This record gives sequence, structure tokens and C-alpha cells, in this order.
Amino acid sequence: MIKINIYEAKTHLSRYLAMLSNGQSVLLCKRNRLIAEIRPLPATRKDKRPAQRESHVIEPLALDEESTLHLTRLPDLHRDPFDHMLICQAIRHGLILLTPDHLITQYPIRTKW
Repeated sequence: MIKINIYEAKTHLSRYLAMLSNGQSVLLCKRNRLIAEIRPLPATRKDKRPAQRESHVIEPLALDEESTLHLTRLPDLHRDPFDHMLICQAIRHGLILLTPDHLITQYPIRTKW
């Protein structure tokens, strides 16, 4: 961490930006009194999901209107809305759900575990 005055920061801004990109912090002073600390932003995490889906040949499945029409026809076995969404998609697209949930196995869909 280095300590610089405003004039120094303005004069050599690109130098200090390079230091920030290397993970260093800068203390900014006005008339030798500390006024701010400039820190690099945390590294953003690259989303690995698209690569994982591609490597396992998995295609995303959108929840379409026709799938949601099955909601009113589902028996009231439990109240998990996310499970209801998955069940509706399985009905609409003829999918098999992989689940150990015994409540889901009571719906009119194919399941495996």
C-alpha cells in the first residue's frame, strides 16, 4: 500500500491504475492528510455453468406458458412451487425427474433415483 498526494495521483494516474490492477491499494492524501483509500475491485467470478452444460450435453429448458397450464391440474400433495414448476415441465416435455423426494414420485410423471 502506498501513500500519495492528489497532485501525484493526477500526474501519474496510469501508473497508479496499473498498481491497482495488480492488487495493490493506494492511500490518497490532500496536503499530507489522508482522505481516501483506493482499492482494486474484487475479481469477478467467471460463470462456469454454460461450459458445464455443454460438456454434459445439457440444454436449458425455459418454463413456457403451456407447461404452467398443468399447475391447476396437479394434485395438492405438497406446496413447493419450484417442484411444481419442474413437475409441469416434466409433464409437458415427457421428461424423467431424478429425485429421492417421495412426494414428487406421487405425481403423474416418470421419476428415477
